[in-house]
Amino acid sequence: METIISNKFLKLDFDKESNCLISIWQTINDMRDSDYQRLFLKYYEAVEKLKPTYILINAADAQYAIPVDTQRWVNQQVYPLYEKLGVKKMAIVMSEYFVAQLSFEQVAEEIEVPGMEVEYFISQKKAMQWFKEE
Repeated sequence: METIISNKFLKLDFDKESNCLISIWQTINDMRDSDYQRLFLKYYEAVEKLKPTYILINAADAQYAIPVDTQRWVNQQVYPLYEKLGVKKMAIVMSEYFVAQLSFEQVAEEIEVPGMEVEYFISQKKAMQWFKEE
């Protein structure tokens, strides 16, 4: 496992063996939207560079509620990339914070990537097990 990014809001690990990018989001509820977008762009650049087959988004500790306009912006950025790279599965570990979780779900509901499965989990361990099921 290689750590790609590690700061107080986002940790990105890449498992070369399974070709899985693991993002751990620890955003705060009063984060500025511009700061979230900069953070997201770092995530996007890592996806583009590493070309993962599997993506795990661990939002268990994410508190930031993504505004609707930013949700649209995220979708416009990342979903075409997921399709281009042929991402097979994306697992989302749900936030304990209701409003933040709702915003993550709203972003995920817009997913229209042919051939990519999306599932929600309560733990990272269960999400990783799902990736191994084919």
